[in-house]
Amino acid sequence: MWSNLGIRQKVFILFSVIALLPLIVINVVWLRTSHSQLRDSAVNRQNIYIEGASERVNNLIESKINSLIARSQEQGIIDLNSDESSISLQQYANQDSDILRVSLTDNAGNEKVVVNNHELSSAHSNVKDTKPFSVVTLLSNDVLLGDIEYDNNVPTLTASVPLFTNSKLGAQNLTDQEALARRYGSDIKGALIVKYSLRSIWDSIITSEVGGKSYAYIVDSKGKILAHPDLSFMKSKPDVSKAGQVVSFLAKPTQKNQPAVTTSEKNVEVLSANYFIKRTGWGVIIEEPTTSIFAPANYILRLSITIFCIAALASILLSLLFSRNITGPISRLVAGTSKASEGDLGTQITIESSDEIGLLARRFNLMTYNLDRMVKNMQNESAKLTVVLNSVNECIIATDTLNNIVFANISAAVLVGMLPAQLTGKRFDELFKLMDGNKPFVVNPDSTTVAKDIIFVSPNERIHFLDIVINKIEHDRDGIRNIITLRDQTNERELEAMKLDFVSMAAHELRTPLTAVRGYLSLLLGDTSSNLSAESRQSVERAQSNTKQLVGLINNLLNVSKIERGSLNISYTSLDWSKVVQQVLDDHKFSAQEKRITISYEGPIEGVMLLADELAIREVLDNLVSNAIHYTDVDGHVVVGVRSENDKVITYVRDDGIGMTANVLTHLFTKFFRAKGPLASGSGGTGLGLFISKSIVELHQGKIWVESESGKGSTFTFSLPKNNTVQYNKAESDNENTGVKKSRGWITKNITR
Repeated sequence: MWSNLGIRQKVFILFSVIALLPLIVINVVWLRTSHSQLRDSAVNRQNIYIEGASERVNNLIESKINSLIARSQEQGIIDLNSDESSISLQQYANQDSDILRVSLTDNAGNEKVVVNNHELSSAHSNVKDTKPFSVVTLLSNDVLLGDIEYDNNVPTLTASVPLFTNSKLGAQNLTDQEALARRYGSDIKGALIVKYSLRSIWDSIITSEVGGKSYAYIVDSKGKILAHPDLSFMKSKPDVSKAGQVVSFLAKPTQKNQPAVTTSEKNVEVLSANYFIKRTGWGVIIEEPTTSIFAPANYILRLSITIFCIAALASILLSLLFSRNITGPISRLVAGTSKASEGDLGTQITIESSDEIGLLARRFNLMTYNLDRMVKNMQNESAKLTVVLNSVNECIIATDTLNNIVFANISAAVLVGMLPAQLTGKRFDELFKLMDGNKPFVVNPDSTTVAKDIIFVSPNERIHFLDIVINKIEHDRDGIRNIITLRDQTNERELEAMKLDFVSMAAHELRTPLTAVRGYLSLLLGDTSSNLSAESRQSVERAQSNTKQLVGLINNLLNVSKIERGSLNISYTSLDWSKVVQQVLDDHKFSAQEKRITISYEGPIEGVMLLADELAIREVLDNLVSNAIHYTDVDGHVVVGVRSENDKVITYVRDDGIGMTANVLTHLFTKFFRAKGPLASGSGGTGLGLFISKSIVELHQGKIWVESESGKGSTFTFSLPKNNTVQYNKAESDNENTGVKKSRGWITKNITR
């Protein structure tokens, strides 16, 4: 029967019988006993320590409070006698080395006597708004204890007690209403406030020897750490309210608990206990890592493991004696696996056996066959992927952790004037010197990045504008860290520039003949000797009106071209904006009277100063007022107002006209937007006025917005920065350096929203 068993069964039986089974049984029995004894010893040690430590803290705090109450009942202190109080409080501070500061205050919070570091101090202040002084207004005759604070790593506690007249001392049996009435009468004379150092108290708890690696710390009634042996941990202000023993203390603070295994404030398994400090409501927590408690047992366990390993080695040597008859097949397996590891996946092993080695040989042959097929499929897929990557227009580059290029497609190679194989192994930032504006663009291999309008100068000195997407790859076996995609937007930008050039050129070319047409039409209308009939004169007037609209369209197209090129210059000057607004309203007075529209001004008459381009900003207001008049029905109202808010000047144009719907508002400030329905009726505008207005306001570092509701009118508002001396001097200097002219030939009245 033994000869029919497999190799694994034979080795396992020998291993278990000779070495493993006896050791396992002995260790399990011993570990259970020792663990129980070690735990009981740690529990007794913690119970003895924590109860004594809590009593020490309670007694020390209680003694200091009693001393403070006794001192506050001295007649000289109650009467706020500065001479007597100075002597008494200095003696009080000298008697207790833990006292850092003592102050005697009257009922208005004024400090009368201050002893600081055991010396009288002349630096007095009013402490009415501090927490310690609130003891004067609380419905309690007890001492008020403040929060624990750290001053240069020294824990401090502030205590305060109210000062009562001798006639009211002892009157403790009062209702809340009676106590409140007395406190707001002549009962309260002031307060005695003391700041204690708790270093000695803390040291008696934290630095005391407990045994093993035990340590203690103190928390308040909300679970906040007040003292901890690890000062840096405490300074990080951790939230320990979820720590195992702190949770138990917060749930039942006054209940005495036996030490239990919990999770510490540092997320370590510990044996811990807590104890309540009656006078302050704090809790003392003692903890000892379970690894420290069971260290002796763990040492024996490591020793047992060593013996176990020695026995295992012996059993292995014995098992080799029984496996000599199978070394031949194993050697053939080793030779076959060596060939496979060298890349010869066609290797097949021939072993005639029905045991595990024979099964292993058959599984090995199947594995190499499947691996061979898988590698060939991967090679085919890799070739397909390479073709796809080389077919796309975007530059695709893979880099490693050192920013060296691992792979680059043909588009990337063409961009730098090299072959793809020449890029491999070179640093990305050496081949692609990218600029983000005036500063170099650096690829961060540890983050995913998206950037636009990155400048790259190719070897043929052509400037390219690139959009870059950097994707981070995690845990790639080939060492690839980033996939960088470069999308060349140069051709699109050049096409857009050609469009702008065409618009600008066409507008300039159209303006000259159109000016001549307008001149001839004006001559016809002004010639009194002409025999134009009334119908012919009306036709000429319509033609002249249409040429005016066409001139406005051409000028707006030129302005849009300047805006999109970024060549629309602003010449700043200091303006009295309130006067400019009133002038614009005077310009529109007659057009408003034609529709019987009331147009009014709200705001200061003068003195609202702006730093702006007068022609440009007048065009914005002129456009908004024209729109308001145009889209307001007969007998309507238009209000233009100016107000100051902080460092901005707000200007608004409000009408009670036809208003706009929500879907119109979302597109209102875009180029060539023309609304449908009532807004479009009677309007011959270009849809550029509000786009130009928005651009002018934003060039002035301002904002423009609209509030409107269909049938209830609209309010257009724009804000501009106020003028100040620094801005004005800088604008004057800029105008002198650039030589910017004020005149641009803008159309100053657009009737199109």
